[in-house]
Amino acid sequence: LHHVPLFAAVRAAWRRRADEFEAQSLANVAWGWAALELRSGSSLMAEVADRARQQMSTFRALPLTNLLWASAVLRCRPEGFMTAASERTQQLIHEHNPQQIANSFWTVAKLSLQNPPLHECLRAATAAALAQFDGQKLANSA
Repeated sequence: LHHVPLFAAVRAAWRRRADEFEAQSLANVAWGWAALELRSGSSLMAEVADRARQQMSTFRALPLTNLLWASAVLRCRPEGFMTAASERTQQLIHEHNPQQIANSFWTVAKLSLQNPPLHECLRAATAAALAQFDGQKLANSA
């Protein structure tokens, strides 16, 4: 369903109330926009990413990986946000399940992120959890 007036109203509401959004809500907004693959999603993602960067220390593994997935789908990679999200991913890697590790690898590849410490962190997490990876997770991490 691509209802332009509805999306415009949602975006306007987001802008009016952005300061009320916490980590999970920010991830949900970005994920929803990305799941719909809206062309206007990149500019909204940049706004969400800026807000998320300010709250990065409050993010847990799932909202963080969902937010990064949305960023990759929308091909949006604001520099300050990517740096903060990469650092937070490394801090939380012990909380990532195999799906989140695979999604993080996919995001890195999709956005062509050049971040050797993040790459090494994800590689080590994959090696430690390899027995839990199914074929799709392995493919996403390759």
